[in-house]
Parts: sequence; structure tokens; C-alpha cells
Amino acid sequence: DSATMQFCANKLDKKDFFGKSDPFMVFYRSNEDGTFTICHKTEVVKNTLNPVWQPFTIPVRALCNGDYDRCLPYLACMQSNSNYGNC
Repeated sequence: DSATMQFCANKLDKKDFFGKSDPFMVFYRSNEDGTFTICHKTEVVKNTLNPVWQPFTIPVRALCNGDYDRCLPYLACMQSNSNYGNC
């Protein structure tokens, strides 16, 4: 099984002193021991506070190890040119 997803964001904080942000998203899946593992990173969308990321398909196994009762992945919006600060 796989899932196809697409995300967008609106009115992100401006994190770049010389222009708009360059955001990307990082997806973390929860592990059985309570830790998190990166399972997907989106592309960087340059110079925008309202990014639209490309659709992507990911195996369900990568998101939740095939366990449909497991919590959804943790998502983080990151800034590529500001020491990887949060959006």
C-alpha cells in the first residue's frame, strides 16, 4: 500500500533577512520505543511564504511500519537558508 499526499502552507513567518523564506517539510514516523525517525523530506520551495509542495507517494510501511493504528507522522516545516530554523 502507498499514500499520495500534497501539502501547502499560507502566511509562514519570514525567516530570511534578504528575502522570503525557502521552506521545506520533514516527516517523522514514531517508533515503538517513542523515538522518531525521518521518513520523508519535501523539496525546498524557494522565496515564498505561501509554499505549495509537489505531490509525492510514499509507502505506508515508511509512514507507520504498516501499522494502521499507529499515530500519524510528526511534521515539521523547516527553513533551508536560516540555519534550518522552523517556519
